[in-house]
Amino acid sequence: MKYHVFTHFDVDGAVSYLLIKWFFPNVNISYSTSCTMRFREDWNNWTLNNNIKDYDKIFILDLDICDCADLIDHENVLVIDHHKSHNNVYKKAKGIIKEYSSAAKLCYKLLNKLHPDVNITDAQKKLILLTDDYDSYTLQLPDSQKLNIVFNGYNKKFESFIKNFARGFFTFNLEQQNMIKLHTQKIESIKNNIEVYGEYINIEGKKRKVVASFVNQSGGINEIADYLKDKFNADIAMIVNLKQQSVSIRRSRKDDSLDVSNFAKKLVDGGGHEYAAGGKITEAFLEFTKLLKQIK
Repeated sequence: MKYHVFTHFDVDGAVSYLLIKWFFPNVNISYSTSCTMRFREDWNNWTLNNNIKDYDKIFILDLDICDCADLIDHENVLVIDHHKSHNNVYKKAKGIIKEYSSAAKLCYKLLNKLHPDVNITDAQKKLILLTDDYDSYTLQLPDSQKLNIVFNGYNKKFESFIKNFARGFFTFNLEQQNMIKLHTQKIESIKNNIEVYGEYINIEGKKRKVVASFVNQSGGINEIADYLKDKFNADIAMIVNLKQQSVSIRRSRKDDSLDVSNFAKKLVDGGGHEYAAGGKITEAFLEFTKLLKQIK
């Protein structure tokens, strides 16, 4: 048996991949990481050196790739995703698309039902719970946000994470504790020196307070966005990363009438969840930023 997994380049994608490994321990499973915006390029690059027919199963996890149905619509492809924006448009491929708190939890529910004989340990279940808590941004478990910090703290993020948490979650080791400590200090420094822009803007038929700032690092987006929303009582926070040419959008929990995944699709050619989404810097976004003024 030979499987390949395409999965999202984040904690939820990593744990979803680990679930495939846990449920199929005797299968040769390779992987590729991707994101919605670059999936077409990543798939085409992979198929240059791999024949789709050589694989018994190709899993695509935690990725809204319905715009790439023309590429992946093969009988040996299984798509498992939890994004609300994902339309099940596949004819040959099997798409299990359900709005869920995380892809990891959805994968676990599906695989556990199909393979109840597989023993998933308490440590593995704990890793799934932490991942679900963070990806849904419920944050009821104290270690879930720290788990994301550790993921982003590795130089080889995905590779190091799946190696260190291959058996599940037990506790953070000394190296990981130091990562968390350094990250916390860095976030506090960013908060103290951040430049913020904002304005009340009519979005989806309602005036909403938008704040935005530039942060050129991949980790800590949610923490900085939460800080901006709380400090400025904002409905929407945007974090712009000029190095990566990316835009992250976070919605206030109190404003459940706005689906920022739709907003991101229109503004930054992206997508995501109702409360958290992202995309790339576009002409539409640059025009939008002209409405914002620096907050002193």
